[in-house]
Order: sequence, then C-alpha cells, then structure tokens
Amino acid sequence: MLDRIKSAYSLDTDLQLSSFLGVAQSTVSSWISRDTINYKLIFAKCNNLNLDWLLTGKGSQLRKEYQNNSLTPAVNEPEESYHGVSGKLVPITDINVTAGNNGFNNSDYITTEDTIQLPDQMLTHGHHICVRVKGDSMSPTLQDSGFIVIRLLEPDEWEHMRDEHIYVVSDKEGKAYLKRVKNRIKRGFITLMSDNPDKSTYPNFNLQVEEVNTIWHAEWYFSAKMPNIHDQYYSRLQRLEDRLDDITNQFKKDK
Repeated sequence: MLDRIKSAYSLDTDLQLSSFLGVAQSTVSSWISRDTINYKLIFAKCNNLNLDWLLTGKGSQLRKEYQNNSLTPAVNEPEESYHGVSGKLVPITDINVTAGNNGFNNSDYITTEDTIQLPDQMLTHGHHICVRVKGDSMSPTLQDSGFIVIRLLEPDEWEHMRDEHIYVVSDKEGKAYLKRVKNRIKRGFITLMSDNPDKSTYPNFNLQVEEVNTIWHAEWYFSAKMPNIHDQYYSRLQRLEDRLDDITNQFKKDK
C-alpha cells in the first residue's frame, strides 16, 4: 500500500512519504517492519484515491469524482494561472517551528490549514511546506508569527548544506528548531545558532547527526511585521551613551 501511495503522489523516498503523511520517518519504518499501518490516517490523507486500488492495486487509481483532476502532492501546479502567471501551491501546515531553545513538540500528524501560491521561479524542485515562526531567538532576521517556506533535504544532501544558512531541524524526539546552522556533518554534528544578540538567553547548541530526524532549508520568509531595526539599535546606543555620560558626570562630582 505504501508503495502505491508513493507512486500515486510521485514520492521517491520514505522520507518524502513520511512528510506527506505528517509522521516521523521512524513511524513509516515501523509500519514496514511490523507490517502495521494507521489506516485511518492513510484514508484521510489519500481521500482522492480509490479505496479498492489503494488496498489491492486493482481498478481505477482515483475515485470517480477526482478522475478528471490530477492528484495533489505537497507542491502542485494549480489548474489555472493567476493573472497569467503560473504558480505552485504550498501547504500551510498547523505546526509552529520554535525560534527559541526549548524546541517545539509537534504532534505526530500534521494537517494542512491553507495553501499559498508562489510563482514557479520562486521555488526549487523538491518538497515544500509553509510553517509559522514562534519566538524571538531569530529576531531581528525573523519575527514571531511570520511564515517561512521550507524545502525538505534528503539525508545525502545534509553534508553539502550551505553553512550558516537558516534551516528548520527536527530531532527524533519530535522537537523542531528554526536556527542558523553551522554545517559540521563531517565531524558528526551540527551547531544551531540564534540571530538574537542576547546569547545568554539564546546560546548556541549542538545536535549529533544521529539525533537529527529531518532538515529543511528556509527558502522564503513572509511577515506583516516590519520593525525599524536601525531605530532599535540606535536607541540602545543612545541609552548606552546617556548612561556613560551619567557615570562620567558622577565621577567628576566625586573628584
């Protein structure tokens, strides 16, 4: 059955299959090794497939009401272009990725809340989803409640991922981190770093390769928040100068 799902939705690997179903890759591996499947989840995710075909491989692949439409994988060509511009649909999922240090425990099953359409030239080939930013550790680069479009990296891409780019990294405990990553895969680990200058609150930390479940490259960022970053830092500098003046004046009085 799992092979038929991969074939129907053009999924090449078990990692892509697990992402499509919204479960950990280890869950899919467990289904295969134990010959047990969460049928309720499968039927909910593949509701446009003919149940007989899904179970037996016989008959029409699609249910009658979907036979004139193409299947809908994670990133799709829409049926019509918008204002003459062709685009792809990216699912907006119900999970948040934490821009903090404690991680965010995502549920085993990921559901799609909505979709966002992006022009073809904005997306590289691969499996994309859109997730919400949670927290301030990546501020001022990424703001809380913004959205990022991320692309799943295959494990053989990890060694070659771009150093100090922004990634979403999930570990095998189900925590997902949105961080800038130092690529130290050849040495058996990666370093996750926050852009927030408050390193006492947001220190760097390492994950061993064997702890990593998935890595997603952040490709686009959308936010309604547009803070004046320069004003924030100039204000801090001004306060620091004022404090220095106060200390200097106090020192002169004490002499």
